[in-house]
Amino acid sequence: NEDLFVSGDQVIINGNINGDLFAAAGEVVVNGQVNGDAYIAGGNVTVNGQVTKGIIVGAGQATISGNSEKIIAACGNLDIKGSTTKIVAAAGNVKVYSTSVVEDYAYIMTGGFDNQGTIKGKLILTAEQLVNKGNVGSFEYKQTNAEKDFSEGIKAVVTIFSLLGTIGMLILGIVLLKMFP
Repeated sequence: NEDLFVSGDQVIINGNINGDLFAAAGEVVVNGQVNGDAYIAGGNVTVNGQVTKGIIVGAGQATISGNSEKIIAACGNLDIKGSTTKIVAAAGNVKVYSTSVVEDYAYIMTGGFDNQGTIKGKLILTAEQLVNKGNVGSFEYKQTNAEKDFSEGIKAVVTIFSLLGTIGMLILGIVLLKMFP
């Protein structure tokens, strides 16, 4: 009847939680109902129970079968089998199953997107690959090229480190001048 904080190698929640869930483990399985938000981090995350508010998940593999108010996810692979109002996700691959209904909107950035469900509102998608066998209210799609994005990202990182190195040398020069005038 309060917030639950739990961690370990493997966490399995079979009971109901009347509060928020905070779980971190190599494997997290939520079979019970969470009457609040669920904040979950793990290598493999499975949510079978209902979450009355939001699911905030960071995982290598996340499978969400239970219903929730919203899903916010950063994952390697994200499988959505339950229904929700909103989805905001960044993942390697996202699959929305035919059992899923998204009431309001889905903002998704992914390598591969497979929609077999129903997204009643707006879908804003940035992806390399798209398979859309489901239903979508309104749809904005931007196709990305991973090689181009990766090379631009590397260039940006090199530029940032170059600037930081230059600033560091300037500070070192000022310190040396102050110490040895």
